[in-house]
Formats: sequence, C-alpha cells, structure tokens
Amino acid sequence: TYKRQLYTGSIFIMNDRFLESSVAIRTGIIQDNRLFVNSGGAITIDSDPVDEYEETLHKIKNFLNVIKES
Repeated sequence: TYKRQLYTGSIFIMNDRFLESSVAIRTGIIQDNRLFVNSGGAITIDSDPVDEYEETLHKIKNFLNVIKES
C-alpha cells in the first residue's frame, strides 16, 4: 500500500494584492533533500496493459526531463 499524498487539485497563494495558482497534475515532493515523483494510470476493461505501462513511463519521463534541464 502506498500513501498517495499530494495528487491533484488546485494549489494557490493569495493575498490582498495578487493570486498565484496552478493545477497539481504532475507534482513532486522534496523531503530530506530528496525529490519524490510518482506516476500512474487507470486500468479499465478496455485497457491494454502494455499501453498503460508505456503511458506511465512517458508521464514520469517528461517530469524528469524538466528537472534535468533546469
């Protein structure tokens, strides 16, 4: 069992002068100087397991590429 923690939704900071917001769809958590990222998908009756696995790898690859380039 894995505790999902931050998964999806809106993240925002607001005061009387500004609002900054984003949608948490690809997220990472930094804890103890380590970065944790997760990727997953949904399996349905029509799912192809190989396609679902490749999609999961694709999701995490894009996130990690952004980290490498920064």
